[in-house]
Amino acid sequence: MKKNLIILSLLTFYLNLYSQKDVNISGKKYYIKTTENIASNFKIYSLCQDQKLTKNCTNYYLNTNGNYIKLPLEKAQISSALKASNFNSIKGIKKLSLANSTIYFFQNTSGNTYIASDESDNLILYPVSPTNDIIAIGKKTSQGPKSLDEKCGKACPFVIPPTCQTHVNGKMSDCFLKIIEAHERCRLKCKGKIRMSSIAPFEGIVINTKAN
Repeated sequence: MKKNLIILSLLTFYLNLYSQKDVNISGKKYYIKTTENIASNFKIYSLCQDQKLTKNCTNYYLNTNGNYIKLPLEKAQISSALKASNFNSIKGIKKLSLANSTIYFFQNTSGNTYIASDESDNLILYPVSPTNDIIAIGKKTSQGPKSLDEKCGKACPFVIPPTCQTHVNGKMSDCFLKIIEAHERCRLKCKGKIRMSSIAPFEGIVINTKAN
């Protein structure tokens, strides 16, 4: 009886081991350790490089094209942003002043992730690397010859369309953040710091704030 229990336990172990669901990312095989619903339209997958689910486990999400993308920030940071009544109350949030407004973002080793809300109060995340961060580059190069600043100010007027609210329920709106990003892109091009097409526009991750 004891021998049969041992055989059954070993069989169960190996069946579980070899039945782990695997996914392919850039030609490499990963195994799903856990799947967690952070919001009704957003799941976080813990993917590992071995079937024992112990080697190089990292959090990923699925983008709109169905590709697994490494999570650009900590799971706890997303959770705190989803629960916050306003961005200023989020623990560990960073902020800077630009265009007479306060921009909120998370700062991690891979770069900054800017946050905003859309008209439905969904959370929008904009992860950018240091070399692809229009807002940070614009902030660093804000000082320059007065004549050039005046020229670029006229060439890149900061205009908010009537359809765009600057804030949604006390949080910076998605459309307003995009206007700031486009404005800084125009100024940087005018000052000769970037080519308009050299850095891709913000691409947001939309997370439903409503209950699952």
